[in-house]
Amino acid sequence: ESGFPMSCKKAVVMDLQASNQDYRMKRGIAAGCKKEIDTHCKDKKVVGQGEVLSCLKAHWEEITAPSCTAQLRRFVQQGVENIELNPATATKCKDDITNFCKDVKQGQGRMHQCLLEHQQQLSEVCAKAEFRMQEIQSKDMLTNRMTLAKCESTINKVCKDTTLGAGRMWQCLEEKINDQDMADDCRQEVQKFLRLKHSNFFLNPHFSKDCDMDARKLCPKQFAKASFRAFNSRGSLTTCLIEHREQVNNTDCKADLWKKEKERVAENMLDPAMQQACESDVESQCAGVKMQGHGMVQKCLQGKLGKLSKPCNDKVEAYLVLASEDMRFQEELTRTCMAPLKQFCPQIQAGRGRWVSCLIDHMHSVEMDPSCRVHLVEEEMWRSRGLEFNPALKAQCQSDLRTLLTEQKCGNPGVQGWKINCLTRHTEELKAPGCLKSVRETMQRQSADVRAKPGMAQACADDSKELCPGIEAGGARLQTCLRENQAKIKNNVCLSMVQEVETVDKGSASLNYNVRKNCYNERQTFCKGIEAGDSRVLACLASHVKDEGFSTGCLQSMNLTSMREALNKHPLQFGMDTLKEYIENHRSFVDKWGVLLLGGTVGFVIIMGFLISYFIIQKRLWNGAYSVVVPRDLES
Repeated sequence: ESGFPMSCKKAVVMDLQASNQDYRMKRGIAAGCKKEIDTHCKDKKVVGQGEVLSCLKAHWEEITAPSCTAQLRRFVQQGVENIELNPATATKCKDDITNFCKDVKQGQGRMHQCLLEHQQQLSEVCAKAEFRMQEIQSKDMLTNRMTLAKCESTINKVCKDTTLGAGRMWQCLEEKINDQDMADDCRQEVQKFLRLKHSNFFLNPHFSKDCDMDARKLCPKQFAKASFRAFNSRGSLTTCLIEHREQVNNTDCKADLWKKEKERVAENMLDPAMQQACESDVESQCAGVKMQGHGMVQKCLQGKLGKLSKPCNDKVEAYLVLASEDMRFQEELTRTCMAPLKQFCPQIQAGRGRWVSCLIDHMHSVEMDPSCRVHLVEEEMWRSRGLEFNPALKAQCQSDLRTLLTEQKCGNPGVQGWKINCLTRHTEELKAPGCLKSVRETMQRQSADVRAKPGMAQACADDSKELCPGIEAGGARLQTCLRENQAKIKNNVCLSMVQEVETVDKGSASLNYNVRKNCYNERQTFCKGIEAGDSRVLACLASHVKDEGFSTGCLQSMNLTSMREALNKHPLQFGMDTLKEYIENHRSFVDKWGVLLLGGTVGFVIIMGFLISYFIIQKRLWNGAYSVVVPRDLES
């Protein structure tokens, strides 16, 4: 402490240094840890008395006796604050301290911090010794009195029920890092240690224990490197597990890994490899926001996606893909949209982007919270940039997309969202039901919002301003305006996209946003059992436009579709549907006369067909030469 007399301080330090060379001079440890010394460190007595203290630290996790734990913790605390009081580390790092930290003043953990700042340059023996010190601190926060002093008030507020040991206190503080009750000094300490933990797998007590088997199996090379425990893995093992998250088997490991994913999505720079990959890009593209913190740098890099160096671009994209998989990875989005999620999507499971997909499907509702809608628009625009940001679409359509690519039907791969466009333009060739369902959902969103179709918002930006001033995107408003002004659209790419979406909307009642919105009741009333696809729903609705109960709003939307073409595609189906509906509504009559009725109807149709054919043939014979033309409908 600042008021402690210097002469007294020197005397105490010298006394502690002397006692650290021989555990017998530390009466608390000699008496309190006698059993533990005999159990774990008996052979070290012959080597040297200072080795006993190092041995006890090496068996930190196995020592449970409160008396020994308290005395040993005190010894570690002294070494954390002043490296000279940690003889093993001080000796092994003597040359490194001279090389990298000779101007650093002892005390307050400054020497350890200096060594950590040069961790990639440390000698092997020093790196291992320093790693061991950090490993003990990761399991017991009480060994670092400086951090404890900065976080004491925060712990009393947000982690008061958390028991010490096994890294539980660190874990609690990490989970509460954005809590309003978190003191700024404490937050900085937690962030600093969090970066260290993301760089080193074995500084995460729970994570390293729960994921041991999966790490060995899925990432053997990275595991071997991390096991060296000398700051040399640079987060590669955690990154590898994230990349293989679908193959992780252990339930506890999955839960631990999910937290790591969430932390890295919130702050990409926790990944050491990303720090290295994007160092030059930050300087060249985002230097102006460096002083505003990692969050602003991250946002800047995301905005420059496609303009970054390939290593940095790949890293930024990887974490954006990860963010798209689970809404809970994005704290602000989750906080803003939690109430709408409960309102619109109560039965939807988390993961695979399902929550965001459901919310996007309802974002044009008048009941949608405006602040949530702002975030959803941003999410939708990210999804339009590429298949990678659409978890369900990507997972369901791998096989079909592979086939389309093999058959070279996907066009220019350099165009934004080209894989999405390939799938939406070849729906009739999709084989996997899950893929077709996901693609149709994507096309529904494109019908509602120009921002959902890859590149359309950008291509139509100027024409939208000129032709549709004041018209907001969403709710098919901008789509409708652009269609009404097709002749005036100057951008050919925009015109092509407007016509493409219009063609889809004209031929499908289940994809057309306005029909889905304005004809919901009619569909439930007249076409409830009709399967979507191939214009069947449109044909069904078209066959009932003159029925009582068909609303004006629905009729207006239907008039902008290709009703006649839909009916021509299914001329017989909806006649049969009408008969089925009559039978259902007159069940008691049919139960009695059903067989006779059906037989009579079939017989009547056959006789009438024969008579009509007979008179036609007679007429042609009477007129002389003739040719017989069989209608195509009869051939089919």
